[in-house]
Amino acid sequence: MGLIREQSVKGTIYSYLGVLIGFITVAILFPRFLTTAEIGALNLLVAYSMIIAQVASLGFPGAIIKFFPFLRGDKNKEQAFLGALTLITILGGLLFLIVFILFKPLMVRWNENSAPIFTSYLYMLVPLTLAQLTFINFEAYANAIYRASLGIFIKEFLQRILILVPFLAVVLGLWSFEIYINAYVIALVMSAIMLLGYLLYTKSLKMRVSAPAITGLDWTGMRSLSFYTWLAGFSALGLQRIDGILVNAVYNESLTGIYTTTFYFGTLVLIPGRVVNRISHTLISDALSVRDLGKVDDIYRKTSLVQWLLGLALLAGLWVHLDNIFRLLPEEFAAGRWVIIWIGLGNLVRMSGGAVDGIIAYSKYYRINTLLVVLLLVLTVAFVWLLLGPYGISGAAFGTFGAVMVFHLARTLFVWKVFHIQPFGLQHFYALLLAIVAVFLTSWLPFTVNLLLDLLLRSLLFVLIFGVPVYLLKLSPALNQYLEKFLPKKR
Repeated sequence: MGLIREQSVKGTIYSYLGVLIGFITVAILFPRFLTTAEIGALNLLVAYSMIIAQVASLGFPGAIIKFFPFLRGDKNKEQAFLGALTLITILGGLLFLIVFILFKPLMVRWNENSAPIFTSYLYMLVPLTLAQLTFINFEAYANAIYRASLGIFIKEFLQRILILVPFLAVVLGLWSFEIYINAYVIALVMSAIMLLGYLLYTKSLKMRVSAPAITGLDWTGMRSLSFYTWLAGFSALGLQRIDGILVNAVYNESLTGIYTTTFYFGTLVLIPGRVVNRISHTLISDALSVRDLGKVDDIYRKTSLVQWLLGLALLAGLWVHLDNIFRLLPEEFAAGRWVIIWIGLGNLVRMSGGAVDGIIAYSKYYRINTLLVVLLLVLTVAFVWLLLGPYGISGAAFGTFGAVMVFHLARTLFVWKVFHIQPFGLQHFYALLLAIVAVFLTSWLPFTVNLLLDLLLRSLLFVLIFGVPVYLLKLSPALNQYLEKFLPKKR
């Protein structure tokens, strides 16, 4: 866990700085200076570009994490692998351009009534998707060489600065939305350029693209894994974005803007998991390559408990500050109140699994992982579609939560059955009990007129009731070791 902690410390700092910047941008400035339709259009552009980029990656990022450990230390094979990655990226980009040209008229007809702003900027999908494709592929390579914090720093921190700073021109009335959307796209393109630039600067992009070098790789194994990883990756990313697309299809981009803004708050629960899993998946792949199930079990238990504790803290924090959140947002966003809760609960369930998806995905049972993720996508679409009409965006969020519950139970039972390991213990139960008590008692605190004072008092009370007992009871020794770096040394 030493490397996980080292990378996670850096990643957590970058992520939470990014959360602060993202919160200012998405939760405070966007709702005040953009219409809900403009917010919806921005989110639709990002949603479509991310899903298409995942398809265009051809599943090769999964092959990087799985097969790179077998090449580690052999410079010739490492460089050939990197050459193959570059060629796959170019091929995926060309395939996307061909499909985009062919299907653009269909996308225009499909969205021109429900999302006219999105439709008018549809051409932005080209630079956005190519940038996302490049970032996805080369971030996987950065993770494989143990530079997981690099992608987090660029995507979670620098990119959000590049999104926020130009928006200040909108706040000051110097730019219109039409000008800003170009700056928004440039910010995402710059993220890919910075990732490649850093890898070049550190001389990590030395490659061999000769035919003998590339054909000498294990393409039989990589083709099979890449296909299933591609299908799983497409389904997993679709899960993050499909509900917003369905909201737009059933209603309009204005309600999509409300949904995606409140959805953002629920995703805050996932942030620690994103950081930990980026590096833990690489270590699990290394351990499985030498059949070290003891190490896999250790990583599984520790990542589950740490993510459960952090996820509980974040979800409970959102719950006790729910009224304060809607004091920050304009009145029309109140329709998304239950979106925050249901999406947050679904993400807490995901967090409780720790690195379970990595255990399945990088073992010989990776096909099962793909089938489970595809099942989750199908369930999500079905549940959201059934509940969206009668219950609105709250129904969409609840449908997503229900699908996640079924999926998480299925994959946990599978790992328990096949590997005979499971991550849960009494510490999980004690933490849940503490969180429930903390939310209940904090909710009794009377509201103050001053928003900042109310935020401070509720946060302080919650930390005293939940955070302090978690630390004193040492529910997670790994988390205590991290926290003690910031506490005064004992005499």
